[in-house]
Amino acid sequence: MSAYTVGIVAGSGIDLAPLLTERHEAISFRSIFPMPSQVVEGHGGMFVKGSCRMLRVVVQMGRLHVYEGLSYSSVVRTVDTMASWGVKTIIFTNAVGGLRPEMKPGDLAAIDSFQVCPFTGWKLRNDTFRTGPVVGGCDHTGKYMWVSGPNYETRAEIGALQAMGGAVVGMSTAPEVYRCRTLGIRSSVVSCITNNCTRAQVLTHEQVLKTAGAASARLCGLLRAYLTTIASR
Repeated sequence: MSAYTVGIVAGSGIDLAPLLTERHEAISFRSIFPMPSQVVEGHGGMFVKGSCRMLRVVVQMGRLHVYEGLSYSSVVRTVDTMASWGVKTIIFTNAVGGLRPEMKPGDLAAIDSFQVCPFTGWKLRNDTFRTGPVVGGCDHTGKYMWVSGPNYETRAEIGALQAMGGAVVGMSTAPEVYRCRTLGIRSSVVSCITNNCTRAQVLTHEQVLKTAGAASARLCGLLRAYLTTIASR
């Protein structure tokens, strides 16, 4: 049996199951490595192996986060697992807050770099690193500002993140992309903007899940097109 060469990670509330034209096997996180007793709502905690666009693909339903009290090495176990199955490219999706006034809930942003805001639990030599290739067809492109969470940012924090050149802000994906870099795995990132941070609002996790879920069909279409370019290489 040939290896699975592409991994795709579904972020909060994002349904990527329709991407698979064929399903081979479903494997829970818990059957591979230790898990917290509870997981964040909107994160299924499962790998689904299958195929799409003539590629053997692993779709990761949900992810682990530093804000769950987990270490960097625990959060990136999902990347290590996919690497053990032969995955050479991982496409990450996630839910984020938009830092630009023109960004709307449901918009998609291609991430070209990450900046890790200070956090004592994860020490980097350089707190800024690039990702790529950048996925085409998105509404925006820019830098992802990673914060440890779990919280939504204050007005002062939003201003500081904007001043540092951030396009979006979120609490996931940066550790995983950084791990990909150390393993030589290519990584691309598409973020679903679930709220605009520049506007006064009361935001709940339920709203985040609803907005991300509504954007899932468009995101699946965009990723199918991107997988076609990978298959043709």
